[in-house]
Amino acid sequence: MMLVLLAALAGQTPLDDGVLVIRRDTITVARETFHVVAGRPGAGAAGWTLSASARYELARPATTFAPILELGTDTEPRALQFDIGGAQGPSRILGQAGRRRFTLRYLAHAREAAREIPAGERTVIVDDSVLSFYVVAAWRATPAGTALTALYPRDGRREQVTARDLGTATVSIRGSPTTLRHVVVAGGAAGRVDVWTAADGHLERVEIPSAGIVADRLAP
Repeated sequence: MMLVLLAALAGQTPLDDGVLVIRRDTITVARETFHVVAGRPGAGAAGWTLSASARYELARPATTFAPILELGTDTEPRALQFDIGGAQGPSRILGQAGRRRFTLRYLAHAREAAREIPAGERTVIVDDSVLSFYVVAAWRATPAGTALTALYPRDGRREQVTARDLGTATVSIRGSPTTLRHVVVAGGAAGRVDVWTAADGHLERVEIPSAGIVADRLAP
């Protein structure tokens, strides 16, 4: 299924296409490659698809995360495929939107489980280890703050967060002062997540201060 989805997306021009270098307290712990394209497999130009591949190598064997998230034209999540590799062996999470709910199926070691999570009118899929997914929350942020239901597929967690657009600010990116749009996603277990995007919407930085995490986009 993963190969089918990737093949369907291969011919599309990315709206954003980059690599995040993820550091914890100045130590590089992972790299994450991400792609945002217009359209969804089987749905033509409707909506968007965000795919990512993150590899954490501090432990052996390395832990890998490879999700593909399909979004509707309203940026609501429609479908998810999330492959995970590591010491416990490979596993997969499949997600599908329903009426005011999001159904998750967990597939691992010849076992299967399912879970339905209530979804609000404004839902985002996020993950503590796949940081590019926070860009969708940044899309939905407003100066007054947008209330969002955040779903964490790996542990089935559901949290209420607020995405607030703080406008532009100058920060040091790759050693150079850069003016970026600053969005704060607050209210979940992480406390606060800072998302920085360029004027064209490209993701430049994600910070999780409570975990000492900073993910900066790799220079082209």
